[in-house]
Amino acid sequence: MAHEWDQGRALAPDEVSGGKVHAAAWQKRVGCQVKAIKNPDGAPGEIILACLLVMENGWKEPDAEGGDVVELSAFLRLFPIHADGPQ
Repeated sequence: MAHEWDQGRALAPDEVSGGKVHAAAWQKRVGCQVKAIKNPDGAPGEIILACLLVMENGWKEPDAEGGDVVELSAFLRLFPIHADGPQ
């Protein structure tokens, strides 16, 4: 995303070779704020649910404002593993 913002196009997978350390350094150079965060314990389950949503959408990225995405996001925020969710 930072490359697209800075250069006008996203990088293709074969153009990304330096790993997350290289990507973070590049993003910092172009003015992005980069934070290291630890995924909460529930992250793998959330990834599976998100993948199911993509699969149900014909393997295309679902609309971030679409009902299914909003509903899944609201559901996941109910769990206490998220800082902004109920504790």
